[in-house]
Amino acid sequence: MRFWIALWLGLFFLPQAAAQRVTPGVPEIPAAQLPAEARETLRLIRKGGPYPYERDGIVFNPWPHAALPGWSLPALEAAKVVAKQGEEVFERVHMALYEAFFTRSLNIADATALEAIVAEHGADPARFRADREAGFARAAVLADYEAAVNEHAVRAIPTVIVPETGRALVGLADLAVYRSAIEEAAG
Repeated sequence: MRFWIALWLGLFFLPQAAAQRVTPGVPEIPAAQLPAEARETLRLIRKGGPYPYERDGIVFNPWPHAALPGWSLPALEAAKVVAKQGEEVFERVHMALYEAFFTRSLNIADATALEAIVAEHGADPARFRADREAGFARAAVLADYEAAVNEHAVRAIPTVIVPETGRALVGLADLAVYRSAIEEAAG
């Protein structure tokens, strides 16, 4: 699928109202002209999911709870902290954080849930707690955010950009907004 998504794990890190922009002059592509993978995604959207992504094994499920987590800054910090334990453990935990939110519908803002995820995927829990309490991770996450803003013009998290139309979905957007953007891109 040719939808490049700038989706930072920082979902709801800086909550903002959903906004829509369409870039004038960007042509629409009829669904029939989209690659098979994009047409399959449209089918799954109409069905209501789940949405598997074979490259990384994550299955995206619609959020089943009445309320979404308020932010994911704790999960971003957890990833930075675990990275100090090595690339291999970071990769396992990093993917597990995505899976926890998108597949298992866990609250990745909850410290207890994060500790369980980290321990389940081979990180040293005691070192994780000590490094998290040291407080360096928040500054590192904020530096990443500044880079996104300054280098990529991202103004909210998440930001999803559909290049076929130039439409940017900024901040918390419901399923109907995503469906509309993809259907618009599909023609």
